[in-house]
Amino acid sequence: MENQDKGNKREMLYRNSLYPHAESIFSFRPKSVEEIKDDCFIVIDTNSLLVPYTTGKASLEQINKIYRLLVDSNRLVIPGQVAREFAEHRVTKLKDLYQQISRKKSSLALGNYPLMEGLEPYQKAIEIEENLNDKIREYNKCISEILENISQWYWNDPVSVMYSSLFAQEVVHDIEIDESRLRQRIQKDCEYKLPPGYKDARKPDDGAGDVIIWYTILELGQNHKKSVIFVSLDQKPDWWSQSEGRPLYPRFELIEEFRRVSEGQSFHILKFSSFLDLYGASKEVIEEVRKEEIQARIEQLQSSPKTNLILLASEIERELRYLIASMGLLEKSQGRFLADVKLLEPYGFTEIEKANYFWSVRNKSVHGQEVDSNDISLAVESALSLLESLQSIPHEVHIVYHPGVLVYSDPDCTRVQESVKAVILETRRHPSDAFVGFIIFPTTLTRFTKGKIVSWEWNMNKVWEAAWYRDPDTNEIKSAWASSAEFVGRDLDNLR
Repeated sequence: MENQDKGNKREMLYRNSLYPHAESIFSFRPKSVEEIKDDCFIVIDTNSLLVPYTTGKASLEQINKIYRLLVDSNRLVIPGQVAREFAEHRVTKLKDLYQQISRKKSSLALGNYPLMEGLEPYQKAIEIEENLNDKIREYNKCISEILENISQWYWNDPVSVMYSSLFAQEVVHDIEIDESRLRQRIQKDCEYKLPPGYKDARKPDDGAGDVIIWYTILELGQNHKKSVIFVSLDQKPDWWSQSEGRPLYPRFELIEEFRRVSEGQSFHILKFSSFLDLYGASKEVIEEVRKEEIQARIEQLQSSPKTNLILLASEIERELRYLIASMGLLEKSQGRFLADVKLLEPYGFTEIEKANYFWSVRNKSVHGQEVDSNDISLAVESALSLLESLQSIPHEVHIVYHPGVLVYSDPDCTRVQESVKAVILETRRHPSDAFVGFIIFPTTLTRFTKGKIVSWEWNMNKVWEAAWYRDPDTNEIKSAWASSAEFVGRDLDNLR
């Protein structure tokens, strides 16, 4: 009975080990990627190391240049686990490349039809076929030579050669692993769905790969007291807090654990294209890499292109609604996809033609009309590109920081205004996650919940004159507003 009670106690108090310093939940404010980019460690995940196998020469050169700058400043880190995973998956990338090029080989044969020999068009077709076959034989010879080159690659393919010149011993960070401790961590993560790795529990290593990479990141923070940007294409919920099917922020458990071991440093996750953008790659290179990220996601989707299209359409509609609500455009919204997309043109959205094509194919599929399989595949690609474009539009995100704040009608905060309270919002800039500041507004609503992202909406029929408040964090008296309409923003998770 005593052992059972102890086991139950550990289960009841598992949050205490996650957050041993409860006050830091309110006091810690991570720095943005812009604030840390010049002095942090950059840790590269396996999937990001593999991206260059699908890019061109110009992209490879710029990737090399950015990596070289980080290596020279001793800030680039390849976890030992990542290096080992790369050794396995690199071969698969080369096999895929070989297969794709091999399938480019062509042949042309009209066939032998003696009965047609008297027809002039048939004789002309035979002559054209002979000329074409000469070109095809020349083309196939080139393809064979390319394949021969690929088959000669062992560790001397262009990507591996680049990495061998960059990733010296000091770049690869290989940590000592206590297998018993690792297994305990994985078991606990799986039991309570804690990050990272619980989504990989069915892998041959039981999800150990992500946890080992995380231990490497923690060791960097602990030993050097520096922030970390983790460059990864992984968007699963064991790394990301998600809303409406989209990754929003790294899991808070990860941010807090890193903060604790690094004594107050920040942890961020960026896609490879966002990482290249942060460190000055050209728009052409960023776009090429972004397309490859989209292609990788297509390959991860279900086998039915039509199902993929419907699922992506739902996700895009949610993302569009989310964006319009955050940007204060709900009043202009007509509730129709193409009309709402056009609202974003003044904010840099340029994919209108792609949106029209995607939506046309989507409507035909939904309403049971016959759609060519090629059109569906192209629409899926367009949908993923649209989703990426929507998610990259710069805008401010408003997060409830303190709801239900008392406001006063006098500068000494002695006369409470009974008819109204205030909500304090934390504003951040998307997609950089840069902290903008705090803003306070009057409201009569009681639905606000701390930590929730809300829409930018107002009731202009209710306006309050000058008011003051006591800062909930410092108790300092501050001016709330000189005059303000009522803020009525809604929780984006519940917005329909």
